[in-house]
Amino acid sequence: MTTATASNVETLLEISTDRKYGSARQMIVYSLWRFKKDEQIKNALIGLLNDSDVSLHAMSALRRTVGNEEAIEYLNVVRDASDNQTIRKQAQKAITKSETAIAKSTRAHPHHGLGTRND
Repeated sequence: MTTATASNVETLLEISTDRKYGSARQMIVYSLWRFKKDEQIKNALIGLLNDSDVSLHAMSALRRTVGNEEAIEYLNVVRDASDNQTIRKQAQKAITKSETAIAKSTRAHPHHGLGTRND
């Protein structure tokens, strides 16, 4: 088995955005988060949020790419604007997952970044 490297990003993006491959692209789309340092990845994932063949995988990868807080912004737009009921439901589930992860993180690190030390 061979895994993709950063040198394969262009090919992965070509395949993941080519609708002729249909749902066969799902795992490629999901794996794009591994290359989140590449600026093209975020935009490709945002573009795939409304692609019914890979939308769920794009939503998950987007959360891992940009973080839950930023992903919620894009997911809200998809949920509120998509004509596809399945995509709307997937977006709501992804929003709920993001909100849960944010809440867990806040509970685990309640003073993270607040600078509330009493010396």
